[in-house]
Amino acid sequence: METVKMKFRDCFGVEPPRKATILGWEKRAFATSSVKYRSRSERATTRMVTCHVFEASVERSPLKSTRNRSAELNSSFDHEESHES
Repeated sequence: METVKMKFRDCFGVEPPRKATILGWEKRAFATSSVKYRSRSERATTRMVTCHVFEASVERSPLKSTRNRSAELNSSFDHEESHES
């Protein structure tokens, strides 16, 4: 590890990161062929779907309590996920 840190210092001219960081880079490099984190654009987003479902729920029942709405929405999301699998 000291050799790696010395080469890092020589190459980049700054102090090397912690051992855990270097080992994380190594693990990620072998797993994904890159040390970069996965970009956010590659991650699935559900925010817009959630917003539409919430909006529809408010329009249907504007006086419903937060607790009841949350229970309703959680069960509907669980139901949708079971159909997608």
